Amino acid sequence: MALHRPTKLMVCLLATTALLLAGGAAGKGGPPAGRQASPEHAGGHGTGALPPLPPAAAPLRRARGAVALVLPEAHDQESQGAGARPPQTPGGAPLPRSRGTGALPPLPPAAAPLRRARGGVLPPLPPAGVETITTLQSDPSPAMKLTYQVTKTKNMKFQQSLYRMLASSGREVENVPELAPQTGDKKQPPLWILITIEGKTPKEAVVLAVRTDNVYIVGFKNAAGVWYAFPKYKDLIKGSTPLPKAQDYGSLVGGHEKLKDLDSDSDAVAQDVRFLSTFTPPPRPNPTYEATLGTSLARLCLVVAEAARFNTINATVVAAMDEKGPSRITLQQTKLIVVWGVTSKALLDWKKEQVWQPERKADVEKAGIHGAQDAVSALKVILMPIGYKREAEED
Repeated sequence: MALHRPTKLMVCLLATTALLLAGGAAGKGGPPAGRQASPEHAGGHGTGALPPLPPAAAPLRRARGAVALVLPEAHDQESQGAGARPPQTPGGAPLPRSRGTGALPPLPPAAAPLRRARGGVLPPLPPAGVETITTLQSDPSPAMKLTYQVTKTKNMKFQQSLYRMLASSGREVENVPELAPQTGDKKQPPLWILITIEGKTPKEAVVLAVRTDNVYIVGFKNAAGVWYAFPKYKDLIKGSTPLPKAQDYGSLVGGHEKLKDLDSDSDAVAQDVRFLSTFTPPPRPNPTYEATLGTSLARLCLVVAEAARFNTINATVVAAMDEKGPSRITLQQTKLIVVWGVTSKALLDWKKEQVWQPERKADVEKAGIHGAQDAVSALKVILMPIGYKREAEED
């Protein structure tokens, strides 16, 4: 027994030493014998050993199941200003880079302009308070202006003022003044006369554009300031709208003879002014509305233009407007209207040659004109034929 006790102690010491040696070997984490270390097994799972550091250019390997956080590079921050930090997500992680660029897209400046569509140009905004609607219409010029208040002004006074404006050429035949030489339908007249006719109130008003070389009414302006012109003369008034009626009496009322059926008193004229002051072309053809337009324009032509051309018509209109006399012209007076031009030329020729030889002699005689003295009595002004030359001008 005494011999075996030292032996047992030796065995215990040897066993303890073996265990200690085995534990130290396990802590070193080396691979089993006959097997080389590889990246897949470096620091095997669950050993607690740290893996070797990767090369400087190698990307960090994410742990299995973990989410990698990519820090922005230095030049990303420089694009937003030195020392600037990238924007943070709610969790504190930096925002991911744009795909393929490796950099965060730069934020636009606070005052950056809106991006325009490809190939398009953004129109400049007008300054505050500047009117952006521009009318292309304008009153014809140069012009003399005349106002006639239907219910307040004596028609005779109005006719006298108009006569003085028309008779400004300084030429005459037997005290019948000549109008300014005609320039032609497509050209501006030597001068315009803008006649404002007011109805029962100042708001009920129209402006007539009248030529000084032939007393034609070219168009009118309503109370809203919109110009309307007969289609033939549309280009003479800038920006005017063509009327659905032509300038001849056939289009307006079915012929010049129909003028004898129109009243020329102040009430009828005031109604026409009220209608024209609010005139707007209908969106679709309206025979009744257009008939009213034709009648209104024909009556104004009668009491303004025809009364300015002929003494007998002038006397009828003045008596009807100022004295409540008969308000309609006669059939024979309507025939004067269509021979004004040929009668005027015949009177000019008579002055030059002392011979009465009118063109369309039969029509002139139907109008009651049988010689120069009848013409002098009938005409209030003389229409100058285009290109007409007097004897003194031909020498």
